[in-house]
Amino acid sequence: MQKFKLFATGLLLMLIVLWLVSLFLPSAVTVSQTLLIDASDSAIAAQVENLPNWANWNPAYEGKTITTHTRMSGDTTYGWITDSSGRNLQVVLTRPASNVIEVDFPGSNGPKGSYQFVLIPKDHGQTQLTWNINTELGWYPWRKIVGIFLDKMTSPIYERAIHYLKMAAEPRAS
Repeated sequence: MQKFKLFATGLLLMLIVLWLVSLFLPSAVTVSQTLLIDASDSAIAAQVENLPNWANWNPAYEGKTITTHTRMSGDTTYGWITDSSGRNLQVVLTRPASNVIEVDFPGSNGPKGSYQFVLIPKDHGQTQLTWNINTELGWYPWRKIVGIFLDKMTSPIYERAIHYLKMAAEPRAS
């Protein structure tokens, strides 16, 4: 019984320390990917703003057939993407500036997230794309602690996605 009390006390102290540490951690994390693409900013925007094109570059839809439904309201596009496995994703696309596309995911479960695509035209028909992946972790200590490692866990997926986006937006050589 004495060993159990010692174990329980140690576990409780460790949880309290983790909770105290989490108070100093941010409740939002942004992971960024930047790439120079040999395409115009409008070609890249067409891949991002046209939901059926997400199958060309988003690894979540790799090898799957997707159906999309969109509705416009002013400068905002409300969309739904359904993949062949029946998974639904609600998206809201806005264009707050001519070189920025924002994508929110209002119906997602778990941590809330959004994408921000910043398109900066460069010389010779190239565009610098910066993709910011924003994740709201909330106040939960375990989510904040996972947030420390979020870039390491998600970067390979986003690197693959931005590479696919580059291939989809660049004109094909004849």
